Amino acid sequence: MSIFEILLPAFVASLILTGIHAYLGVHVVERGVIFVDLSLAQIAALGTTVAYLAGYDLHSSTAYLFSLGFTFLGAAIFAFSRSHRKTRIPQEAIIGIVYAVSAAIAADTAYTIPMIASRGMRVFRWEREKAKIAAPRNVNPRENR
Repeated sequence: MSIFEILLPAFVASLILTGIHAYLGVHVVERGVIFVDLSLAQIAALGTTVAYLAGYDLHSSTAYLFSLGFTFLGAAIFAFSRSHRKTRIPQEAIIGIVYAVSAAIAADTAYTIPMIASRGMRVFRWEREKAKIAAPRNVNPRENR
């Protein structure tokens, strides 16, 4: 098997993906919805976190389906908010709110996982101990004379 036969499928896939991304990118810029990809990625991360909390392995198909379901739900929210133009809230604001809320919920739920919570507390304790070592015994400047 030659190198050409190995690389040909990857080259064709890269050409197809370039065309798809260029087409979708033009529509995203045209509609003015620039940061929707970041928000959907954060929603997908929230789905993965919820799947892990539900007891599924991070690399399982079920965790992937949780992530995909959350992403479809987020896309539906964005599509629904775009179809109703009666509100004065711009869609970029809705996208930003969804991003911030999903990031906060993902971080909050991630700290309920014992492994992550113990690591976070260990870092917090280390920082606290380091601050005790670095701090002087008497913080009152009159007593340090």
